[in-house]
Amino acid sequence: MIMWQRKQTIFLFLAAVCLVVSIFLPEQNIYLIGASALAAVVSLADIFLYKNRKLQMKVCRIAQLFLLVWCALCAWIIISADNWEAGNMTFRIGVVLVLLSGLMLNLAYKGIKHDDDLVRSADRLR
Repeated sequence: MIMWQRKQTIFLFLAAVCLVVSIFLPEQNIYLIGASALAAVVSLADIFLYKNRKLQMKVCRIAQLFLLVWCALCAWIIISADNWEAGNMTFRIGVVLVLLSGLMLNLAYKGIKHDDDLVRSADRLR
């Protein structure tokens, strides 16, 4: 069962959707597709960990780590390409979707942390 009323669940789902859409765009190579797929799978799995907030925060950070790997691979591809000298490199929708999913993962992490802090403050009152 998924708790859709939590805002971080929606952020995690939107991040996974952005990553899945970016996988099927023609402008990516196999390494970028792999990093995007891993981040999408981890984001979707993270939705179902709502009962264990500490683990959910760690898994959300792992998904963000996969996006950092994606960014490093993208930078390596751009620098090693011949298009760098010619100035032919342009931003495409795949890059925007991956960066948008990174933003969504960051918002999800902040929401999970807020819930965890709220539960801890309620436990102190008992």
